[in-house]
Amino acid sequence: TEEESTEPDHEQQFEQEALVGILVHQCLERYVQAADQKSYLSELSRLHGYWKLKLRHLNLSDGELEALVLSMEATVKRTVGNDKISWLFDSQLTDSQCELPLSRKHEGYLSNRVVDRTFLDSDGVRWVIDYKTGKPNVDEAEAEFIEKQKALHKDQLRDYKRLFEELESSEIRTALLFTSIPKLVELQVD
Repeated sequence: TEEESTEPDHEQQFEQEALVGILVHQCLERYVQAADQKSYLSELSRLHGYWKLKLRHLNLSDGELEALVLSMEATVKRTVGNDKISWLFDSQLTDSQCELPLSRKHEGYLSNRVVDRTFLDSDGVRWVIDYKTGKPNVDEAEAEFIEKQKALHKDQLRDYKRLFEELESSEIRTALLFTSIPKLVELQVD
């Protein structure tokens, strides 16, 4: 049936988005940790072969694969180069962490989480940031996309905030970082 023929495309698209997200997260983590961030960015094209290797099973044409890899590189550079959000990637921020694993036992169940980016700013405020690599659909306004993502991920950020509340007494701010736009969007998750 027609439904069966479109299902693999949907699954492949989902898998592609997930893999791109993982690779972009890795790249942003390495950027924060780089001794020389400028050099790391200038040599980002060296990751193309690795990215293609990770994405090769998606049955993309050579041209599609090349376009995807170039898009990933552009996304990373655009995100870290954005003047409004570049400060997030400063490894000198207090308690600077990327891909921080945290666990919490609640009502007898162990919950494991990985926080994409966290640090204390110069005012002692804990930032808990979740990266989102998805992008608006062709016919979707940016504001509409952001509102949908906020609704989808509010509970996740609330969980992260509760984890940190158990660990420290700092004021905590939570946000989503949309790498495709790029834009930092703070959420109130009390």
